[in-house]
Amino acid sequence: MAPEHAPAGARKPGLIDRALLWLQIGLVASAVATLAWTAYQAWQNPFVEALVERGAEELRSEVWAQVARRIDQPELDRRLRAALDQNPIAWTEIGLNLKLAERLALEPDADLQNEIRAARSAARQPLAVLGACWQGIFALELGQSLTEASCAGLSEVTSVGDVKSLLRVAGAFASGQAIDRFDLGLGIAGLALTGATLVSAGSAAPAKVSVATLKVAKRARVLSPGLKRSLQQGLNRSIKLDVALEALGKELGQGLFVRRASLQSRAMRILNRSLDPKAFDRLVGELADLGVSLQRVGPRSALYTLQFVGSGQDIARLKRFTAALGKETPEALSVLGRGGYRLAVKTTRSGVRLAKVVGALAWQAMALVVSVALSLLKLLVSRGIKRARRSRNRARRRI
Repeated sequence: MAPEHAPAGARKPGLIDRALLWLQIGLVASAVATLAWTAYQAWQNPFVEALVERGAEELRSEVWAQVARRIDQPELDRRLRAALDQNPIAWTEIGLNLKLAERLALEPDADLQNEIRAARSAARQPLAVLGACWQGIFALELGQSLTEASCAGLSEVTSVGDVKSLLRVAGAFASGQAIDRFDLGLGIAGLALTGATLVSAGSAAPAKVSVATLKVAKRARVLSPGLKRSLQQGLNRSIKLDVALEALGKELGQGLFVRRASLQSRAMRILNRSLDPKAFDRLVGELADLGVSLQRVGPRSALYTLQFVGSGQDIARLKRFTAALGKETPEALSVLGRGGYRLAVKTTRSGVRLAKVVGALAWQAMALVVSVALSLLKLLVSRGIKRARRSRNRARRRI
């Protein structure tokens, strides 16, 4: 039997449904475009600031309010006990928590205080401390204790520490061991900053302090991987480390820095061959910001504070934080961690209004998407039903 043809002028099945579906898709696209355009224009509007920086006093007040919410008597005792049970005892954390107790008017457990006093008196052995400090100043290898690494800062702030970095790399280079490019880069940067500090009457001092502290942190193994990776990228851009290694090899061939020239002058020769001045200036700005923050917290807390710098972006965040809190920064960071940096900004009323507008547009776009999805599902189901009916009709005609 010949198939039946639809009469002329009859519409194709589902044509109107498909037209409605494409109309709804167009509405969704226009809604999404409107949402994106509105958000962009509102964000670019100078009169609509969604986030603004807190002032120093406001930030300080907010930080201590957050700390007070998190630290109570049981939490204070728990933190002191955890620091006391570490091996070796975490005296820095104990000192910070005792300062927190004084600020928040909390009294640690009496037995815990007695344990801390006993442990502190037992740890005060002047000859042992002096010996560890002496080892940290003159040893070329990585320090095994925080005391050694901290006392190493006495030499790292001078060109002696920078030359020691080159000597460590020279020893590894001569013995065929892996080269510590980070140590080499910091040594060259330190030499350059030592000269810049003398020429500029100390204006490069914060950057020099930063380099010295980074060396000490590396020796104490408290330098975060993120910060090390960020600084290594900056060193690679500003210092031609391969050229420095080549120059170091030539100096080694002439007698390990000891023939025909002083150690200092031959180290400076390596510096002059490997430094890119323009790129180095950008690195110095980043190091100076970090150095300013470390000077604000003081030398005793610099290493501890550096643990909360997890990336290059954290350098600027720490600078804002220390500008408001100064020497109290380590105490606050010991409780809030890196999350405390978020307190430096706040959401404004205009930012809340912007969020409401964008949220309303997002709900409208989502409603249109759901509507289109349901229409598509309806179209697919209706097509399936029609196909099933046509199949049954063909089967009946054959019978």
